[in-house]
Amino acid sequence: MERKKRALVITVGTGTRKDTYIVRPLMKSVEESAPDFLVLVATEKSRKFAEKIALDSGYDEKTSVVHLLKDPDDFQSVFLEMNGLFTSLQARGFSGADVQVDFTSGTKAMSGGAVMSATHNQCRSIKYITGTRRDGVVVDGTEKFISIRPDQVFWLRDLRLAEELICHLRFGPAEDVLKKIPDEALPADERQVFGNLRTIAQAYHAWDLFDHGNAWKKLRSLPSNLGRLEYLRPREGGLEILERLSGGKSEEHLGEAQLLDLYNNAVRRRLEERYDDAVARLYRAVELYAQCILMKKFEIDTGDVDLSRVPAALRDRFALYRDRRDDRIRIGQHKGYELLHALGNRAGIRFLEDVSLQGRLRERNQSILAHGTKPMSRNVFDQMRQSVLELFRIEFQDFAAKARDTQFPWLSRRSLTTE
Repeated sequence: MERKKRALVITVGTGTRKDTYIVRPLMKSVEESAPDFLVLVATEKSRKFAEKIALDSGYDEKTSVVHLLKDPDDFQSVFLEMNGLFTSLQARGFSGADVQVDFTSGTKAMSGGAVMSATHNQCRSIKYITGTRRDGVVVDGTEKFISIRPDQVFWLRDLRLAEELICHLRFGPAEDVLKKIPDEALPADERQVFGNLRTIAQAYHAWDLFDHGNAWKKLRSLPSNLGRLEYLRPREGGLEILERLSGGKSEEHLGEAQLLDLYNNAVRRRLEERYDDAVARLYRAVELYAQCILMKKFEIDTGDVDLSRVPAALRDRFALYRDRRDDRIRIGQHKGYELLHALGNRAGIRFLEDVSLQGRLRERNQSILAHGTKPMSRNVFDQMRQSVLELFRIEFQDFAAKARDTQFPWLSRRSLTTE
């Protein structure tokens, strides 16, 4: 396979002492890298050294260039000029990954600007020369090259970015960022953070999509000590809800678990300003609440209503909802609450008397995700949410507290989830 072409950029100073001849060690750097194209970044005073390095290393005007800095003591100016050199190298066919930068020599501004530019342009590596020193000067013949991969900076940055994306409920993008990080190149402590973040992103993504079994399995696999990521571990209440919803426990209180999960999911959509989705989930939660009460207290399945359990005054009307295809009687949200009202249940009575909730539910029907084209607003959601909480408290007095305890842990501090 043909070797990929590479370029080397070297900052060239005048040396730290009068008896220091900077050409010799920098020529060894050129020899060590064996670049196809050489860029020597110099000052007016160090120009002769740069030209000597190119000449004695066998490079001519076609394979090398000497760039004189406008102000070698101005960090910002050096950084910008170095960026310009990367652009010119790109025009010659060298991407950032094809370029190595040696910042051994030069002013502090030259070295700092070169390193910053190399990192910004994601070059292949940054190196400098060290070795045995005598009177502060590296002894000739003891030189060794220390090389650093600046992309490690970006991987560590991406690790923090993935964590931030998780906190903003962007689990898919967080996973996409993490997939691009080669974990073997990370420091040992960050490698563990990397693995835990991937598990956390996948788990909460599954939870957000109602894939409770997968979420429960992944969160349960987290180590006992997450270090600085401990704030991302779900509370015991959240894990208990997941276990119930994934079938890991008996179906006792399953209805409440489903309501809590659906309500919290609606709150998360509200935090993302996806109000149509948020309202749709609350609407479904209201319907589910009636279904849970009817099943638990009256053994009535809204998907297959047994008319013998329906009050006589409603039987003839409910019989009209029989599906001829399978002979089942199915009722929706409003009919479910009518039935609860007829059965004397307080939730049914409250629902039919709550004018505010009825108005919000009618507005939901105008949503583009329901039967209309009207976008939902934060105000519609917040008003509906307040009415829904009051409705749910009839059967579950501590519903709001449980919702806070089972919400994604870093969100439960927000007042929206605790009201």
